[in-house]
Parts: sequence; C-alpha cells; structure tokens
Amino acid sequence: MDKVDVKCPVCRHEGKFEVHSNVEANKDSDLKKKILTGELFTYICPVCNNRVNINYGMLYRDDEKKFMAKIAVDELEFEQARQTFGEIDKIENEQIRKVMAPLLDYDKRIVINWQNLAEKIMIKDAGLDDKVIELIKVLYVQAFYKQNPDKEVVAVHFAQNSGDNYIVFVAKDQNYTMPVTDNLYKKLEGQLSKMEKADDLVVDLRWADQTFKKLIEEDKKRN
Repeated sequence: MDKVDVKCPVCRHEGKFEVHSNVEANKDSDLKKKILTGELFTYICPVCNNRVNINYGMLYRDDEKKFMAKIAVDELEFEQARQTFGEIDKIENEQIRKVMAPLLDYDKRIVINWQNLAEKIMIKDAGLDDKVIELIKVLYVQAFYKQNPDKEVVAVHFAQNSGDNYIVFVAKDQNYTMPVTDNLYKKLEGQLSKMEKADDLVVDLRWADQTFKKLIEEDKKRN
C-alpha cells in the first residue's frame, strides 16, 4: 500500500490517498468488497466532502476462483500486463512451470478501470463466464436499439438482484434492464466451446463483436 498526493478539484485542498497495487481476495476480503463498492478508488475531501474518483493500476488475484486481472491505466501498463500474462502461459522450462503451475490455468484479464474490474469480479462470483456475458451484451444492445432507437446508451454492464442476473443499460434518461436467460447463456457457451482458444486477455464489447463475426464465419464453413 502506498500513498499519493491528491488535490480536490472543488476546494483545492491537498490530501493523501491510499492506493493498493496488489489485492489478493482470499487474504483480504474487505479490500475486495471495497473494489466492488468503489470505495478503494474514491477520495473524499476532508474539507468539503467532495468525492473524487481515482483510477490507478492494480493487480487483483483470487486463488479460489483461479482469476487474475490487471487494471492498466495507460498504454505502458497495458503492454506490460499483456506481456507478463502471455509469458506465464508460454513458459516451457519444466522447473519454472512447476513453480508457476498454480497460475497457468487462471483466467487472466486486462481492464482499463475499477468499474470493469468490479464487473469481472461480480461475474466470477456468480459462477458465470465473462466471455459469454459480453456476447449477451452485444445481442442485447442490438435488441435494445431496435426497441428504443431514440435512446442514447452511455454504458452497459452486468448486475445482480436477489440472485437473478441482468444486463443494465445506462441511458441519459434512466436505466433499463434485460434478464440473462439460462437458455441463451447455455447456447452461447456451447458455441464458444467449439471455437479455438484465442487471445482473451481483453474481454469487452469489441472482443464480443469480433467473436460473433468468427462464429458466423465458422458456421458458414460447416454449412
């Protein structure tokens, strides 16, 4: 844990903010909770109580879920994370592989902010695959715009309520939700399982859109 200087944009008060560059969920569940609420990335000015979002690099690890994710706030951090995660999976030295064995079968992701990390954690905790959820998002976005052509969506994210899973559309006027159905989830999960494993360090809407194109191409080849 380190401390960085923060200047409140409202009253200009200068304060200190704690940053956590490494979080191991199994060793500190409280930090995990603070990621999910955003508290770990929120500076509250002691003078005027203004809340400031602080996005910073973090490596998150959950050994129980076999999941690792890196918040990369700039291009340098992104490339370093891509190289590091890629090297872990390509280790050929037998002795090193034995040491690194626990990490070889981890799902590894790179995200750009704490909101993306929190969503990945929620999806993992729900026992779901974020790749399938991103594919569902793409389908739901298309359906949403067909039904609401005049709406402007600023964000799309996964959410839970009373054990049920939803995709939330954040529009300028209000939020809209669509349930994640078991039938659709299992169908897309099955289609993904037939594809060759590709680069999945960054799993987002762009990844999902490209994956859908590959699924269509493969379906055409089979037919």
